Amino acid sequence: MDTKKLYLVGYGILAIISLIVVAVLVYRAYNFDLRTQQNAPTENQQAVKAMLLIDFGSNKTATYSATLNGQSATVLDLINSVASANSSLNVTLEQKPLGTLLKSLNGVVAENGYFWFVYVNDVLVPGSLGDQKLTDGATTLIRYRKL
Repeated sequence: MDTKKLYLVGYGILAIISLIVVAVLVYRAYNFDLRTQQNAPTENQQAVKAMLLIDFGSNKTATYSATLNGQSATVLDLINSVASANSSLNVTLEQKPLGTLLKSLNGVVAENGYFWFVYVNDVLVPGSLGDQKLTDGATTLIRYRKL
């Protein structure tokens, strides 16, 4: 064989080995990222258990419980979770400039001076239901009262 052909074969083999090494390194790096992402604790991996109490104004309170995903669970998430799990609970929400508010529950509409007041751990929720975060073990009370 001629030396020119030997050099070409050598460079070809070197190129193939280089490509294999790069492919293995990329594969390992990609798998490493997947493993670290799967093992890294995220806030969505922890469950938040919460209670929802609804007082329709007749001193009769309906009680529900739900387990929500993540530490960023909100009152809105709790209401939606309970409503989707219980076909007997019909919820109507309304978007206002302040955020998401409760308009009606089971056909009982907030009107004529009556409102749905929402309390989390006995503290009135001042704004949007989507902004009020819940902690594990939180109790949310929704009460229909006249202002």
